[in-house]
Amino acid sequence: MKRLKILKYDCIRIVNIYISYIILILFIYGTLWTVFQAQMYPGKNLFSFFILFLACYFSGHLVNSIGLPPLLGMLIAGILLRNIAAINIAKDINLRWSIVIKSLSLVIILIHGGLKCDSAVLLRFKCLVTLLSCVPCIGEAIAIAIVTRYVLAFPWAWSFVMGFVMSPLSPAVIVPQLVKIQELGYGIDKGIPTLILAASSIDGTIAIMGFAIFAQLAQPTPEHKESLTFTVLHGPLEVLIGLLYGFGVGVLFWYIPSYELSEPFKSRFRYSLLASAGVFAVFGGKLATFSGAGAFGTLTLTLVANYGWFKRGNKYDNVVSRDFKFIWDFFQPLLFGLIGTQMDIYSIQLKFLGYCILLIVVGLIARASLAILSVTNIGFTWKEKLFVGITWTPKATVQAAIGSLALDTAILRQSPETTMNLARMVLIASIIVILVTAPLGAIAIDKAGPRLLTRSPTLPRQKMEEAIFDDSIPIKDLNRKTDFPIGPTNRQGITNQNFRDDIHAKSGKIFPADIPSEPDGDEHSGVKELVTKL
Repeated sequence: MKRLKILKYDCIRIVNIYISYIILILFIYGTLWTVFQAQMYPGKNLFSFFILFLACYFSGHLVNSIGLPPLLGMLIAGILLRNIAAINIAKDINLRWSIVIKSLSLVIILIHGGLKCDSAVLLRFKCLVTLLSCVPCIGEAIAIAIVTRYVLAFPWAWSFVMGFVMSPLSPAVIVPQLVKIQELGYGIDKGIPTLILAASSIDGTIAIMGFAIFAQLAQPTPEHKESLTFTVLHGPLEVLIGLLYGFGVGVLFWYIPSYELSEPFKSRFRYSLLASAGVFAVFGGKLATFSGAGAFGTLTLTLVANYGWFKRGNKYDNVVSRDFKFIWDFFQPLLFGLIGTQMDIYSIQLKFLGYCILLIVVGLIARASLAILSVTNIGFTWKEKLFVGITWTPKATVQAAIGSLALDTAILRQSPETTMNLARMVLIASIIVILVTAPLGAIAIDKAGPRLLTRSPTLPRQKMEEAIFDDSIPIKDLNRKTDFPIGPTNRQGITNQNFRDDIHAKSGKIFPADIPSEPDGDEHSGVKELVTKL
């Protein structure tokens, strides 16, 4: 009888959720129709974006419910919306709208990645983080470029475009898995999850800058096509401009808004400043044919600004990161859906699919090997080095942001068919690498973490304090060192005994683990007694 009641309650709850979603969707559509009217009819641009967002959003949740990255479901939904004739909405999507949304997504990826970098880790391990983020990314791009050149007979510039599109890893896949491993206490004694999280944020930017440089060489603007000087100096100029813009604007953001302003106004102002400066850099860089400078400048200004806020002891900078996470949750379904709608599966040759698999295998071997070499001689065991190599394999986010840019540029410039074919092959390869590495990488990280990393015997202060006041935790479990998850924001674990000594020394209060539990009594009585005393 009790089980029937539980089942009935679950059914009512699920039905209520679906009804709520349906009502919300109807109101949103009604609101958009009252504003845009004809654009919200089937066959129109805005209606197509609306359907694309809904399909990708719910597909992402469905795939996430079985333990796979939601972006995989979003990408598959976009592919289906292009390749099923009865529901093909790709033909109705405006190309310029698509390019703008991808560029805005790129800004969000760069800023959110920069804010996620732990300034303390970057300062302490700046050489190691730089090595781990740059060497595997660039090494994989070179390996893929060489294979592309001699197997697919691409020009060298297009070979490196392919390399830098396929090489960057995906924080959207890595971060959730590493946070879960970190919360379970694996690898935190040596800071392995924190190190990987910091390096993963920079990895994508290196690839974006490399892609922008070689994409400009592969498809130069008409006024620069015959300029050898511009071709030679273009790459170094992009780096220099990005650094100057990033450092200048980032330092400016140390002082504006004033630290005397109250929260949450100060954090909201910082969010607005970062967003506007990033959008200006990326779109301004494209307008000036310095796309790499825009991307590099966006990440640089975010890192510099975040460093200044960290040095001044700001405790609200995570509010800015949460705001960008919220915006990313909106843009993510559109980004992966849009790249999916550009893939025509009926035009793909099986031979080229085989080449894509070859490029993926070569790239992953090069990246994993270089990642393992990058963490050599720093005290990691062979298992921990192997785990670093495994975490450096999933691809998704950056591929979705830049994979179609070469084709978009070729279409807008009405380039020759040869250029269009090269750009299409780059796009297809970027989608294939997502479909292959994102799910396999997520599963591999989830399974490898507990097997390759050592679980820390320490318990962070924050979790201990929560445990003191949690009546649901038996007293006998408070003495166990490994039964509590490690908080992702904790930097220094503290042993149970040290924690108890600290409590006694500072306040003289009794720690619940020192209160014996009555064998035949309530096992939570000691905690209740402590709460009463406090």
